Amino acid sequence: MRITLNCRIRASETLLKERARDYAPAFFLLLACLLSGLRSAFNWEVFTLVFFCWAVFFKKEGFTLPGGLWPWFFGWLGITSIFSLEPLNSLSQFSKYLFFAFFFSLTSHSAITSGWAPHFGPFGKSGGRAWLCALFGAALVCAFVVLYQRLSGGGVYGIIGYNPNYSAAILTGAFAAAWVFMFSESSLRLKALYGLLAAVFLAGITASNSRGALFAATLAAATYLAVNKKWRVLLYLAAAFSLAAVIVPADWLYFLFKTGDSRSYARVWIWGSALKAAFSSPFFGFGPGLFERAFELFKFPYFNGISYYGHSTIHAHSEVLNLAAESGFPAAALFLGAVFYSVKEKSRDAFSAAMKLCALSLLVQGSFDMVFYSGAVSLLFFGSLGFASGGCAKEAAGGESSQARMEPEATGMPGSQSRFMSVIFGIVCVLGFVPRIVFDRDFSLAMRPGTDPAQSQMALRRALFFAPCNKDLLLEFASARLLSSGNYAYAAAFVENAAVFCPKDPRFPYLAAEAFIYGGNAPSAYDRLEKTLALEPEFMAARVALARLLYSDGKLKTAAAQAAIAVTTASQNRRPYSVYDRLLVNFNLEAFESLKKDLWKKTTTGRNIVSGPQAR
Repeated sequence: MRITLNCRIRASETLLKERARDYAPAFFLLLACLLSGLRSAFNWEVFTLVFFCWAVFFKKEGFTLPGGLWPWFFGWLGITSIFSLEPLNSLSQFSKYLFFAFFFSLTSHSAITSGWAPHFGPFGKSGGRAWLCALFGAALVCAFVVLYQRLSGGGVYGIIGYNPNYSAAILTGAFAAAWVFMFSESSLRLKALYGLLAAVFLAGITASNSRGALFAATLAAATYLAVNKKWRVLLYLAAAFSLAAVIVPADWLYFLFKTGDSRSYARVWIWGSALKAAFSSPFFGFGPGLFERAFELFKFPYFNGISYYGHSTIHAHSEVLNLAAESGFPAAALFLGAVFYSVKEKSRDAFSAAMKLCALSLLVQGSFDMVFYSGAVSLLFFGSLGFASGGCAKEAAGGESSQARMEPEATGMPGSQSRFMSVIFGIVCVLGFVPRIVFDRDFSLAMRPGTDPAQSQMALRRALFFAPCNKDLLLEFASARLLSSGNYAYAAAFVENAAVFCPKDPRFPYLAAEAFIYGGNAPSAYDRLEKTLALEPEFMAARVALARLLYSDGKLKTAAAQAAIAVTTASQNRRPYSVYDRLLVNFNLEAFESLKKDLWKKTTTGRNIVSGPQAR
């Protein structure tokens, strides 16, 4: 009796561990979606803690590095993190990629050791079955939410953040998988079911108004038909698209292609900035996670009615270009080569083909959108790629036992040692996010109005240690240095040194001009104010400061002309919505009124300045 009971307990424990292994990829994909798509360091910290707790207790095999070029790719990212402009910041980003390597290993292992379960039957040992159910479930939620938001007339955001492209990426991957199964199944009932799912996902993609997702879904469908030589269906599909382009109302086409929104085509200039950044540092790049810093150096002007340089971006809106700018051209080449190596083998079944098409459709959309900024989308990409490559490995292995192939002893690493290495790498991943969480707290403390000055300065110094090129922190520190320093030449030099990282930000030359004015260096102040206005002609405080400086120097007519420009500019400015634009239009109205009175008394031009700008 006791032996039988012990055997049953061991069997139950074994079954629990097998289920925990098989369902884990699907569970973590859904968890990533629930944690706001993994777009913050805190959510990443929670996610990695849960993941590696699971790995310690349920994954006895440990992790192995992915094959092909993936070790070189992840290793190169680690090297570029060391040579980064902000090594601690890049370490946080590298921790994400290290986790993606673990997840890739997990799904490729699951694909090898799990059999494909019957359709709509019990899960059994099928990790792929659970993964597909999680993908379709998340995509159905995305589709219903996006369609409801579109039909209700409100903003369309999806389920991840305020960017519908993230939800559209999940829909794109699910559509690609459903499309493969629709043509692979022999049962008419299953064909109809997958066809219905594909139609729902495509409707969600259309409602999200994501051009990248729509293009990726269309290309995935056409590619699958072409590879499998379904030329007649491909011809019908092309004819349907051509007919739709003719009979669909023009307003619908404007909606699909966003022709009425000029900002939606600004990413072409972002790609140009990314290429300039990549060519400026082609080998190591600026550091993983630092595209925002690179963009500040190669920012393009874009006028929104008030400002030219008030825009910024944390991603190149193209994953390949983003990798090239952050980690050099070798990273981009290794990434593309590793993806090609993972999908080049022939698929063993419909599931493996579906996972390949899912990953490739995400890569296509990621070439036009910033969807890989979301950890959930990246998990879907690397997870699907792992299932696809694991399936190919299983086919290549022939009749050898899959469990024997994946046991740690078969690879020359004892189970305890493999688990120990998993714990070590897990600790590295978790610790990589800790500095970022501390930075977020210090950044908020340093930039929050009303904070105790001493506490704010300490937080500011700690935040600058983590991100020494962050322009907001540099501006705050430069302003504090200007107010507290009696040596204005030193303060101006500090501001101009900080401006090296942000040459298109007019606030730095404006601060330097203030320092030169306080120090009595009028020529240098002139030069910095003119540079400020060359960047942002609507910078009202700089315009008024220049007029005041000209008036003090006895150049009355030139001062009156600058004051007149300030009046005209203020009357024509749009209502500011961003903090940057409010900074440009706000200024000391009382000082300007006093200047106008003085100019009115002494010059004829000044008498034409009838009314000044209103306070905002």
